[in-house]
Amino acid sequence: MPSFVFNFFGFIAFIVPLWVGVFFWRMDVEAPRDEPIRFNRFRRKVYVYRFHHDGLRPFSRTAWGVRAEVYDWDNLRAEACSVYGPMGSGGLIETVTLAVVKPGTHQVID
Repeated sequence: MPSFVFNFFGFIAFIVPLWVGVFFWRMDVEAPRDEPIRFNRFRRKVYVYRFHHDGLRPFSRTAWGVRAEVYDWDNLRAEACSVYGPMGSGGLIETVTLAVVKPGTHQVID
């Protein structure tokens, strides 16, 4: 019985660091630096490229990678914001935020 317990915990002590190591290696190597947004005026579509990863399946090719999401141009709302940020000189931070809403309403989807 003690050899079974020793082998089981030895197996777990080998698998867990391997799993965590592969996960962190893939996050370092495969994660993109930016996730671009493409606007197609001719088709009136917006393409958002998002990086997806799955911590439970670090060896899977389908669970990791960039996926494109397509939104209609007419369902976008833009909002400009100005906030004084905690910078050394007390600078003004200006951003533009895009929101995808349900057609005909103002309920934000994404």
